[in-house]
Amino acid sequence: MIIMRRQWLVVCMSMGMLVTSRELGALSSLARNDPYPVYTSLDPQDFLLTAAKLKIREPDFAGRKKSNASISISPFGENAQRGRDLSHRRAVLGDLEGRWGMIPLLYGPIPPGQTLSPTLQTALSNLFPGVAPGTLSDPSKIDPNQDFGYFTVPFKYRKRGVRFQLEAIIGGGFGVNIETGLASLTQTHTGFVDLTGCVAPTCPFNPSPLTNAQVIQYLMEPLDQIADEISLNLCDFSAFSVEEVRINLFWRQIYELNGEENEEGYPHLMFIPFVEVSGSVSPADVKDPNKENFNEAFAAPLGNDDHSAVGFTAGLDFDFVESMEIGAEVGMTYFFKHNFDNFRVPTSQYQTGIYPYRTSVTITPGFNWHFGAKIAAYHFIDKLSGYFQYIQMEHKQDSIHLRKCEDEGIFLPEVLECRSSFMAKMANIALNYDISPNIGLGVFAQLPLDQRNAYRTTTIMLSFNASF
Repeated sequence: MIIMRRQWLVVCMSMGMLVTSRELGALSSLARNDPYPVYTSLDPQDFLLTAAKLKIREPDFAGRKKSNASISISPFGENAQRGRDLSHRRAVLGDLEGRWGMIPLLYGPIPPGQTLSPTLQTALSNLFPGVAPGTLSDPSKIDPNQDFGYFTVPFKYRKRGVRFQLEAIIGGGFGVNIETGLASLTQTHTGFVDLTGCVAPTCPFNPSPLTNAQVIQYLMEPLDQIADEISLNLCDFSAFSVEEVRINLFWRQIYELNGEENEEGYPHLMFIPFVEVSGSVSPADVKDPNKENFNEAFAAPLGNDDHSAVGFTAGLDFDFVESMEIGAEVGMTYFFKHNFDNFRVPTSQYQTGIYPYRTSVTITPGFNWHFGAKIAAYHFIDKLSGYFQYIQMEHKQDSIHLRKCEDEGIFLPEVLECRSSFMAKMANIALNYDISPNIGLGVFAQLPLDQRNAYRTTTIMLSFNASF
């Protein structure tokens, strides 16, 4: 049996496979910086079944393994500097939904009770003489390549913390696990890069009579002053908080399809279906622009931005006792709506990255779906176990509604709705080594494969795992 497991490992490594860890269960995330958080390095489809499997696989060892409850403590770190934008092109993190357009700040109507900021009023008077505030809508002055009058905004994403998972069997194939974490998140920008100064043929856009010098003088150089006048904080962002708190109720059962000595010579096989139903609350601070020194421009949520969620996952696992396990799952996550005040919404379809006005909205996030496929082996070399899992998740478009009747026709929440969907594909890879029958140490990596409108985030985690 040991020889066959070693042969399987060699095959996997020759195919570019190593082996992976435990994901969050039935729920994916609303945060495009961390769309599929992981809480332990244990196999995601184990569900405290190891002792039951050992009664079939290694009866002599089964009596020493406890699987009534388990706890995992997992310090982790995440990094990202790039991603892919809505058009699936590589982009710095500040450009995922479009570069910061300064000329579009002059476009669109002005909301009731608000005014164009003094610096933007000066820019409008000099760049578009005779045009009244709130009436500009000329598309010929908007660079479709987002160079002329645009900033590109590189920044670095860092998240450090520790996550916890507590799991226990209830009875009758049912069990429950609780997952949460504490984390510190930072986003630090490396400067605002003005793309206006480039010349043809690199930047062929020529919005005559506007010139590079005019746009730089009235819109690009006074960025800090404009941001201050529209109450936009351009400082680096940092926050420390509890992440989500998740409760997952699961059911799983082992069915031995082929016995060890079946007459037909089929492989010794266990079939394990499973279902999870989950719920979460997100106590992490939301991106509240009213908080003193809160960095609205570079803020990111540690959880689901105060949206509670429910979801389910269903899947199956085939355990070939003498070699490996293969499994697959599908799941959905639904997010509840939440009201936000002083939320930035564009007033022109041309505005991207930076918006001059705020209002009150209700956001109903789109649902998430995910698919996972796994290959794993238990004790394939001595006390070493591991698995590889491919995950694909997608967040559907949000629904954003204005809460004030007078804002209708002024603000354009549909522009934000069109930019709200995202997708991520990733590989979860982990190895776990048992230092005793009921205590193990693990190392986990979540590696980005592909994204759309999401961060290219890499996660590294260490785990202490104990069962009782």
